[in-house]
Amino acid sequence: MQYRADIDGLRALAVLAVVLFHFIHEAPFNGFLGVDIFFVISGYLITRIIYDEIKNKSFSLVHFYERRVRRIFPALMTILLTTFIAAYFLYLPKELLAFGKSLLATVFFASNFLFWSEAGYFDMEAVLKPLLHTWSLAVEEQFYIFFPLLLAGAYKVATKYTKPFIMGLFVLSFAASQYFTFFRDFQTAFYMLPARAWELLAGSIVALGILPNIKSEKRAGFFAWLGVVMMLISFILPFEKKYYPGLYPVFSVFGAALLIYTGEYFKTAAHRLFSAGAAVFTGKISYSLYLWHWPLYAFAFYYFLGDIGLAHIIGLLVIAFSLSYASWRYIEQPFRGRSGILNRAQIFIAGVVCMALLAGLAYALIRTDGAKYKFADDILRLSQSEIGRKYTELPEKGLEKNIWVFEDADGAPAPSLAVWGDSHASALAPAYVALAKERGINGILINGNNCFIGSNIKHELRKQKECIENTDRVLAYLEAHKEIREIILVNRWADHLAYWHKKRFAKDKALALREESLLDVIKRLQAMGKKVTFVAQVPLVPSKIQDVPSSLARIKMYGRNVDLRPTLQEYKEHQHDMWTLYEKIEKETSAHVIWPHKFMCDEEYCEIVKDGQSLYYDDDHLSRFGAESLADKLR
Repeated sequence: MQYRADIDGLRALAVLAVVLFHFIHEAPFNGFLGVDIFFVISGYLITRIIYDEIKNKSFSLVHFYERRVRRIFPALMTILLTTFIAAYFLYLPKELLAFGKSLLATVFFASNFLFWSEAGYFDMEAVLKPLLHTWSLAVEEQFYIFFPLLLAGAYKVATKYTKPFIMGLFVLSFAASQYFTFFRDFQTAFYMLPARAWELLAGSIVALGILPNIKSEKRAGFFAWLGVVMMLISFILPFEKKYYPGLYPVFSVFGAALLIYTGEYFKTAAHRLFSAGAAVFTGKISYSLYLWHWPLYAFAFYYFLGDIGLAHIIGLLVIAFSLSYASWRYIEQPFRGRSGILNRAQIFIAGVVCMALLAGLAYALIRTDGAKYKFADDILRLSQSEIGRKYTELPEKGLEKNIWVFEDADGAPAPSLAVWGDSHASALAPAYVALAKERGINGILINGNNCFIGSNIKHELRKQKECIENTDRVLAYLEAHKEIREIILVNRWADHLAYWHKKRFAKDKALALREESLLDVIKRLQAMGKKVTFVAQVPLVPSKIQDVPSSLARIKMYGRNVDLRPTLQEYKEHQHDMWTLYEKIEKETSAHVIWPHKFMCDEEYCEIVKDGQSLYYDDDHLSRFGAESLADKLR
């Protein structure tokens, strides 16, 4: 097929959108849709090449896969080896273990399955995965396995139905994408080929000539610019991740398809724009740029503890483009085409050897639990942190998933103490387990499913309505169990308040509702004859990376002079809106209020490390060690 410079220009738009989204991810810019544009381009080019060869009776699966290996393997294997070396020297065991798993999955083009089973593409944890971007390569390679067989088979069995068959696959895949996005699991719609194939098949539809011919240059120009506008609009549409893919890729996919489609008939002003020298150059290095940019950012983010500024971004862009050009010029190009270095047998053997080598390195990381053998004991002690502890679930009717007993051994006393709250209660519970054991009593943990403790609030927030119903069930349970005489209330108080303010109410209204509902719960508990202890929120560690133990270990390992400790002033500012309520609880009720800052902070800083171990599990939950080390302060 004839070379089209405008398609390289379209590649440039796609890769620049992705790079800018990754490097400036806080900007309101849907650059991730560049991947969808890549899918359309790939679908078009692959289908055009295969279909022409099928019609000319020259199609060979072996030759097709040889082209794929020559196109994909050299740069990919290079970046995988490079990221392994970087990860080995930069990462801690936990991240190295995760990297080993992702490397193994990437080698066999199955990384989309691995990342599907883990945190989402848009979640905070994603930045710790330098191979996350390979999910799209996995989807493409899986498409390349099945599509040539389907297309060749359809053409051979029923030539005149080949195009309707491809159209049918397009419709089925699009329907699957919408079904999984809106009715099942949007992660499946994001990562899996059946829900993504329609984007590649959109390019196939253009390549197969299913769309009507364009005989007017004016009409071609109109539709070409319409395609450009559609792609640009897709980048700025309001975005909600739980509805992606869904209908979000429609504009970017159809826009890219329109530009490619019209370019088959006329070279319009839009196509000339995309054929400009800088755009074509960027398009030519787009594959290498896509491969290099994300590991560079992920490693920089990891090393600098998330503190990535404009200077870092500019530097990363310069490095990414430099490496990408070198990769394209000296790694990609020598292997391209039949005249590339290594013959067919050699290129296949080299591919298998590289895969085996990288798979072996990945397995070694997994087998050694993230190469723990190479880390000093003090680094391991800092980086390793547990939260909470295991309890035995109580089979109480209506509370089966919410209540656990501290000690369930034969002869253990009936629980007389309850720790009630959200995940902060679960984190602090080990301290009360230790205190209960010391006092010879037993207790229970009541986890409120990330709910603020409060009642008597009627409004339109479904999640909070569920929380109120949960509060009422817990109160009924505690009233029925007279033997439980002491209640410990623990919550992420200030952040729940911020949620209410953000979602529904003005700050003053939110605070008034919180005060009313919380005081109501305390008074109802006291009316039952319960002794109530209220624990204010522990200090929040102001870190862009939520894994405080890992951050502390990195600082020590890299020899960097960085202090993660929150200041007392930062803590008070964070808790400012709840501070008055804490004081009101202390003054207006007989509840005992525990102020964590009084024993975690001095006049300037709040401590996050004790005896070489982190007091925190992440940026706001105490670790099990942290909770147990504070037990004597909670009496």
